[in-house]
Amino acid sequence: MLKQLIDSLIKNGQRRDRILYFSFDEEAVSIEDVIVEFQSRIGVDIYEAGMVHIFLDEIQKIDGWQNRVKYYYDTYSHMKFFVSGSSSLFLRKKAEESLAGYPLQIEW
Repeated sequence: MLKQLIDSLIKNGQRRDRILYFSFDEEAVSIEDVIVEFQSRIGVDIYEAGMVHIFLDEIQKIDGWQNRVKYYYDTYSHMKFFVSGSSSLFLRKKAEESLAGYPLQIEW
């Protein structure tokens, strides 16, 4: 589903270098590390760039993910986050605790 959303963004004119997809399925890194690596690869400071869409899959594998996402969401209004994971009950509970008023949940 995330990749379908990415395809839709690209078809609607979003620049590919302003879209980040990362799966924490096999990597044990922080959200900050992912963002820093993304910036170094595209050569742009995404904290000052235009709209950036960040897709994070298997997010439940990162301790404290909800607080980090909320920090970026609150601090950088041009960053839009899409998070997903295979433990939907865990994701829902954590998102409701820390991201109250923000999440749109889609289950399949």
